[in-house]
Parts: sequence; C-alpha cells; structure tokens
Amino acid sequence: MKGRYRQGFGPHRTGNRRVNIGRGQLIAKELPRPGWTVDRARSLIIPRNAAPAITALILVVVAVWLAGCAGLDHVASAKPIAIESVRLTAAGHFVDLRYRVLDPAGANEALGPGVKPFLIDDASGQVMAVPMTAKLGSLRQTQADQRPNRTYFVLFANTAGVSAGSRVTADLGGMRFTDLIVQ
Repeated sequence: MKGRYRQGFGPHRTGNRRVNIGRGQLIAKELPRPGWTVDRARSLIIPRNAAPAITALILVVVAVWLAGCAGLDHVASAKPIAIESVRLTAAGHFVDLRYRVLDPAGANEALGPGVKPFLIDDASGQVMAVPMTAKLGSLRQTQADQRPNRTYFVLFANTAGVSAGSRVTADLGGMRFTDLIVQ
C-alpha cells in the first residue's frame, strides 16, 4: 500500500496531499495549516450542527417526490387504456392508432364491438372513421376479452388528409385523448 500512494503531487509548498497513483484521484486534500488534522479541516467545511438540517432537507425532498409519484399513479389509472402511438400507414391512406390496455374490464366496456371510434383533425375539424370492408369487417381489433398490458390497433381512413406532425383528437368509446401528434 505504501508504494501505491505518494505524498505530494507537483510543486507544492507543503507535501500534505495524498494521491492514488493508479487512478490519479486525490485521497486527502492539502491541509490549511501544518499540524492540522483532516477532521479539523473537515469541520471548517461542514459544521457538525448542520447534519440535522441536511437530514431534514433530504427527508422533505423524498416526501415530496413520493407524494408526486402517488399523484401520477392516480392520474395514469383514470382511463382504462393508454395511447402508445398515432402513425400514418399504407402510404398515408390510413392512420394507425395503437393503444395499451391498462384495465381490461374498463377497456371491454369502452371499446366493445358496438362502439364506433373516430379521429378528429384539430386543424380542419374533419372526422375520420374506421372503414368497414365486406370481407374483413371493421379494421380494428374487437375481441370479446381484451387482456392487460397488450397493445391493440385501430385503423382510421385518412379522409382529412393529415400528415406527419398534425395534431388529432381520438374519441374511443366516450374517452377523449387530445393533442395527439401523428408520426
């Protein structure tokens, strides 16, 4: 251990600095006056009576952070689904909306087979609906039972001519998601 540390580093008046040669890290700073101990120098930087104040400050910051997290969980669980993305697909002829199911019971009620979801272009106010084909039916996933933490899709006909960067509002079974940006 003696060979790994060296006293002093460079041209200093006092050689009271210890440096780890292997990593170049400063182990002990130069003491303010010869004969002082490291504890005496440290007490000048952080007074001993400051420890309770620092501890109280840390506890307050942690309490505020935990209260904020509790509030976010309440807001996130208010709707049974979360929108993951809104993208153009099929050379811009369709708008692909992907959503994740958070609460299966609420998602089954809100997005059942009888519900007609639609998108509204914020700029023009035009409404885009889900197309119905003769062979495929409605171009969305309408299962009898939606599972939690699964991603589902809904395809809308791009009748409004939205492009990447446009803002839309999704109305999915009475739930409104505003200011969605098309990618």
